[in-house]
Amino acid sequence: MENLAEFIARHQDSLFAFLYRMCGDRDLAEELMQETFVRALRAAARYRPEGSVQNWLFRIAANLVRDRWRRRA
Repeated sequence: MENLAEFIARHQDSLFAFLYRMCGDRDLAEELMQETFVRALRAAARYRPEGSVQNWLFRIAANLVRDRWRRRA
């Protein structure tokens, strides 16, 4: 995988936009974006390169949003 700083720089804008659309809160989107990158880093060895990295990140992010909604309910 590329340098971590480059990886984050490449994906942070689209990931933040995705999360903001899902949750409607800038602070929460920022928090979830950071958590998405942490989880992606921890799971990097399980990433299958035939899939899109962006789709993989979005799936992690969507799961985090759903988890957050469940905890608030």
